[in-house]
Amino acid sequence: MSMSQKESVACPSCSKMFDVTVWASLNSNMDPEAAEQLRTGRLFEAVCPHCGETFQLNYPILFHDMTQGVMVQYTASEDEDVIKRYLASFKEQQEMFSKLNMPIRRQYRIVARKPDLFEKAVIFNAGLDDRIVEIMKVFAVGQISDQLGDSMPDEVFYFREPNAEGFMLLTQTENGMEQIGHIPFSRAIYDWVKQGFKHEEDAGCFISTSWASWYLEKHQQDFAGE
Repeated sequence: MSMSQKESVACPSCSKMFDVTVWASLNSNMDPEAAEQLRTGRLFEAVCPHCGETFQLNYPILFHDMTQGVMVQYTASEDEDVIKRYLASFKEQQEMFSKLNMPIRRQYRIVARKPDLFEKAVIFNAGLDDRIVEIMKVFAVGQISDQLGDSMPDEVFYFREPNAEGFMLLTQTENGMEQIGHIPFSRAIYDWVKQGFKHEEDAGCFISTSWASWYLEKHQQDFAGE
């Protein structure tokens, strides 16, 4: 289910207090409008009613995509101890429900950065498997590495718009992240990777491009034909 409450925050510009909605958990089926705001990055936006300043809130949230059977926990912190606590809490719940013969069958992901949360929500809304998408990123960048030369991306994010779908290639600059290109999404490659992927293996809670690189090193033979 979804759980939200009103909390008072101070505007960083005028210092006046006002109420905002803070979500502890968000169910995509129960609150589709809020889920869309999450996918577009607007859920954490706050607009001060006193001076009009727009700024970003930051708080933990558990996102449920009920259609895809996935839960994504955003920790709101990159502190390792904080992340470990969320992982330990989930494992405790797994053990408790298993003892009751009610195993948790939904996949569980943990992310510490907002862009990763937004991307996961977009991936699952598109009906895709984030493990396959992360593996595709490694293949896609590898295939055009000669073209990129010294301009290898620092980040690669999946995006989906009404008339476009693919991977954004981003690099870190003094002014923040800047897009240096994009790679179209290929359903044929997605299906090929999905066919070779060992779904029976437990991929864990931390699915990223780093995980995908590790997986491909371990299972090179499964994709040797491409």
